[in-house]
Amino acid sequence: MFKGKLWSQDQIHPTLWRYEIYVDQGHKFSSGQYVRITVQESATVVGFFSIASHPTTLPFLVFYTRKPWTYPLGTVFFLSDAQGQMTFVDFSSYALIAAGTGITPFLSLIQEFSLKKQENWRLLWVIGTQDDLILLKDLDMQLRAKIHPFLHDGLDDQKLTDALSLFFALGASERLYLAGSYAFIDKIGQFLLQEKIYSHEQLFSDLKKFSSD
Repeated sequence: MFKGKLWSQDQIHPTLWRYEIYVDQGHKFSSGQYVRITVQESATVVGFFSIASHPTTLPFLVFYTRKPWTYPLGTVFFLSDAQGQMTFVDFSSYALIAAGTGITPFLSLIQEFSLKKQENWRLLWVIGTQDDLILLKDLDMQLRAKIHPFLHDGLDDQKLTDALSLFFALGASERLYLAGSYAFIDKIGQFLLQEKIYSHEQLFSDLKKFSSD
């Protein structure tokens, strides 16, 4: 466990908050990973949160949430070792699919792509409100150009499958990462399997393991 302190907090639109934690030296993570955060003494679990910032910003970690935390600035947190497998590996190409704040781990990962000169990637981002586009404001234009936002009300599955079909019109990438709610990940995964765009072994998410069993 690593000790951290709540450094800053901002409501960046009506349903999105940004938090920054200053963490002890020694904490390490790879882009795309998440941590478990608990509160000092009470051992209350705040939750599991993907890290939006890149490792080069340590000792500061950035997180985004849909609900506000009820802790004042300076609150001491304890952070677990970083977890998760949606990280940079030397594959030829990547497809990323996220819903809402599920883009958080990918905000860090695509910066890693940039540093590693990995240009063969693309991201389909399903959002419920255009307000969420503020999450892209700190990315340079070359990175933004590879992100395809898709505004979806969560009701019309046909529009979502049409967007997926268009996204994969040029074929599948070697590695696919999925992030969002469990229901979203399951829905997208089942579509990709049914359409034979990917096999079970090619689907990766930290919330769900796809198995052919």
